[in-house]
Amino acid sequence: MDSIEAIAQKLGGTRFSFAERKHLPSSKVRAVVGWASNQEAIMAGPKPPRLDSLRFLQARGLFHAACSCGRGTRLITEAHTWDQQAARAFAAELLAPRAALASEAALHPGDDVIERLSTKYAVSALLVEHQLENANISSGAE
Repeated sequence: MDSIEAIAQKLGGTRFSFAERKHLPSSKVRAVVGWASNQEAIMAGPKPPRLDSLRFLQARGLFHAACSCGRGTRLITEAHTWDQQAARAFAAELLAPRAALASEAALHPGDDVIERLSTKYAVSALLVEHQLENANISSGAE
């Protein structure tokens, strides 16, 4: 599974880095992302404790860097604004494409489908559940 840094490089030749910083202005702010003068996208914030959470946060940061922080830095928050929701949707599709999950769930159904797919794609089980729900596929976990 590629790192977000490697994905950013493949998508546009852009350098993308994450700097762990403990202090943010609010507990609802997850990170801040912007561009350095050397055209490197930089994201800073507390490092999530789990790798799948870090990858999801970084993928959200990549969306903001590419689509919404041309005029300044952007906060990555828990808000339900259009741009925050779009960043979450982008991150979900980037890390665990709905079509791929749906195809694999159909080929290999079972009670452990969520766990298998979350492990394979290095994402949370919740992300897999949401992606399968969005594809109108029962996970078998009900």
